Amino acid sequence: MNDQSFDDAVMRISSHKKCEYDIEAFYFIRDCLNSAMKKKNLDSGPRHVSGAELCEEVKQYALAEFGPMAAFMMRKWNMRTSSDIGEIVYLLIIEGVFGKSGEDRREDFDNIFSFEEVLTQPYAVPLSDFSPLKSKAKSRPKNS
Repeated sequence: MNDQSFDDAVMRISSHKKCEYDIEAFYFIRDCLNSAMKKKNLDSGPRHVSGAELCEEVKQYALAEFGPMAAFMMRKWNMRTSSDIGEIVYLLIIEGVFGKSGEDRREDFDNIFSFEEVLTQPYAVPLSDFSPLKSKAKSRPKNS
């Protein structure tokens, strides 16, 4: 696949009124797929990444690329769950710029995670971390 054919495919997809995703989401998924293939040493020979593997790579890549803003970026691109990854992948398969094996199914991406959950969790601060602040606040002397 060359960059021009990918660009053309994304433009065709995004021109459909039913397309809910920002153009940048398609490029992000392509970058994640390339990263997953490199990690699996799939530069030569048969190249395949499962739906679950791609979802994991999207999660890790988003955290590495955007840090605490990762969930915001996914919302901006209208990607809410792993199902959206599958939707984008299958739109690109229909356009002929991504391939699939005989065992691959669109449903392989369903119910793996919600972006809000997996992209905010690494930055969550447990409420128990605030308990020392409460006890200090109660023991402060009042200003007269």
